[in-house]
Amino acid sequence: MVYFTSEEKKAFLFIFALALSGLALNWLIKSDSRISGVVYPRPQLARLDLNRATLDELKHSRCVPAGLSVLIIEYRDAHGGIRRLEDLKEVKGVGPRRLDKIRERFFVE
Repeated sequence: MVYFTSEEKKAFLFIFALALSGLALNWLIKSDSRISGVVYPRPQLARLDLNRATLDELKHSRCVPAGLSVLIIEYRDAHGGIRRLEDLKEVKGVGPRRLDKIRERFFVE
């Protein structure tokens, strides 16, 4: 039979408690509680002016796919710029949800 000293027992209990608290925290985060924003904060990206954004900047943003980036640039060039973000509703592929995502990342000056 294996016997542990009191120091070994304390170390084992500490490691066990640490692992258990890690599991509990992970469960809280995955259950969409408010703690997820505290533990894993979302980085705030700099917003870009849609009238000055290049094709590469549009392509590399998460909210605009590559094909839609080309359509937005074509619309901007054809209309002499974008006056309001709501004007993008006229571009094929931009619906209400996509427009909300674009609002988070871009602005119009």
